[in-house]
This record gives sequence, structure tokens and C-alpha cells, in this order.
Amino acid sequence: MFSLFGSQLGQTDRLHREIEAARERLAAGDLAGSGEVAQRIYEESDRLDEQIAALMLLADVAEAAASFDRQELLLLDARALLDRVLPPSGMDPDAADRELRHTKLVVAYKRAFALAALARTEEAERELARAGPSAPLAPLSARALALVLARRARWAELEVLLAEDLADSALLGPRSRLLLRRLATLARRARADAYRTAGERDEPEMPEHRAWVDKVLG
Repeated sequence: MFSLFGSQLGQTDRLHREIEAARERLAAGDLAGSGEVAQRIYEESDRLDEQIAALMLLADVAEAAASFDRQELLLLDARALLDRVLPPSGMDPDAADRELRHTKLVVAYKRAFALAALARTEEAERELARAGPSAPLAPLSARALALVLARRARWAELEVLLAEDLADSALLGPRSRLLLRRLATLARRARADAYRTAGERDEPEMPEHRAWVDKVLG
């Protein structure tokens, strides 16, 4: 679960527990229920860290619903609050800076993905360039970059990017894993090399996940 400075807050606050439960509902496919909880927390809380957590959950709900325009706006709202948030008193400044930087990168990579899904490719490229790389968040940045490369029809670069197996990352859900497999297939076909690659695994494809990928690729 996302919570800015969560290690210092101890994850004991009621609203944080509610957000964690709402994320579990989202993972189970309850978009409406998780969105309602996040919206209520955003409106009720007077703490920036909780408002940011609620906005980022709302953005994830929007992504799951393929509402990428809404996702992008919610992430911009979260970024604006991140520029105002202060770490808890007594927290090590270096640790606070690292956690803030980590959260800003999550916002950047997810916004870049939303922009690419909206075919706002140049904006997505600028977002990725500003963010730079992050090894812990590589699956999120790779997902956004893969969609950008597909929009640009840069198939050789896309094949190289997707040669690394990202399917086991906890940062990517089944929709994103299916999207990356679809992009890898498109790249191979575009390169006139439609054989099945070594190590490629089958995974059950739920109809709603296929529909989501279709919307991403437009």
C-alpha cells in the first residue's frame, strides 16, 4: 500500500487502514467501492499525506477503469500536494528526502503511462526524461516507456526493453502484464519474427483485462 512517510507513521491511523483495505478491494476488482472510500478520505482528511494517498488510489482506480484523462489529472493533483508536504517531526531528513523522491517518481511514471495511453506521446517522453531512472521502480518506468516506443513504432528498442522479464514484479498487475505481452507480440510481428520466444509464459487472460489492453492501445 502507498503511504508517504508510512514507516514513520506506523500505519496505525484509521484512515490509512481504510486506504489499505480499499486497495485490497481494488485488487479484487471492486473499482466503485475502492473509489468511494478514497474519495471520502480525500474529502475528510486534513493531513496532506492522507490526501496524497487517497489521490493516488483514485488515480489507480481511474487507470483500472481505463479513464486515463482522469488518472492524469489526479496525479497532477497529487504532485501539487507532494510539493507542499513536510516530513514528520523527528524523521531523518535524508530518509524523508528518499521517500519523497520515491513517491514523486511513482507519480511521474504513472503519469507518463497515462499520457502515452492518451497518445500524448511527446508529453509522456518529457515526463520520463524529467524523472530519470529508478531501479526499484524500473517496472513502472518500463511500462510507460514500452507504450511510448510502441506509439513511435520503435520496435527494435521495444524488443530490447521487453527482453527483461517484468511479469513477476509486484508493481505490475495482470492488466499491465497482459499489455506488455501484447506489446512484445506487436514488436516481434513488426520485425517479421513471429516465433514464440524462449521463456514466454502463458497466463490466463480475463476478458476485462483484454478489454483494458484494447483501450490502452486504442
